[in-house]
Amino acid sequence: MTPVQPDKRVTLIEKRRDMTDAAFHAHWSGPHAEIARDLPGLVWYVQNHVRRVLWTSPGQSAPYLGIAEIAFDTPGAIFDRIDGWARVDELREDEGRFLSARYGCWTHAGDLAIPPAQRRIVVQVNRPATEDQAARGRLASLAERIGATLPCHVEDCVGPPADDLGDPPGAFLFIELPERGDIDQTLTLLLDGLADLHARGVSATAYLVHAEAKRLPIDLAIPTG
Repeated sequence: MTPVQPDKRVTLIEKRRDMTDAAFHAHWSGPHAEIARDLPGLVWYVQNHVRRVLWTSPGQSAPYLGIAEIAFDTPGAIFDRIDGWARVDELREDEGRFLSARYGCWTHAGDLAIPPAQRRIVVQVNRPATEDQAARGRLASLAERIGATLPCHVEDCVGPPADDLGDPPGAFLFIELPERGDIDQTLTLLLDGLADLHARGVSATAYLVHAEAKRLPIDLAIPTG
């Protein structure tokens, strides 16, 4: 069987400790995005600005204010596009102006045709201590149940985490929400599912985020309704 290849990078971001939340969001959305959007071959750059933590497993910290997603036109280039870029030093210098730490991991997104909604839930599902196909099956089942009413998909992390993180992600669950309206039923379904995963030794954190699409394939647009 051919190993699954990563085609996307998802990065968890902590703000610089002397910044307000508002200042972090403004700098990441503005000056930093203007630099990052210039990455050659970039086809997917979504900033998920954390508005609220909806769930965190007992004992789990949730220090992240941003979750970035990037992908390139040639998936295999994801490993070297940034390090070989002429503006990489400028990018890294600017990171020091607004973040204190970042933890990246590679995922397999497959078909990127699901446009991100402006209001969405991003769930960081951590890796169990041992390979647990039953837990993965329960996550897939949860996504299927939520997906019956809302666009929803799972992206599995591929290989070891790119950065040192004590409790590294094993997958991300993305749920696209309507811009307005009641989501209580979805939240109940999600939180019950995450509690079930926690009971089976799989920790998770669910974030309500505001998504800003800085770069998408030309035929995609963020839905506003």
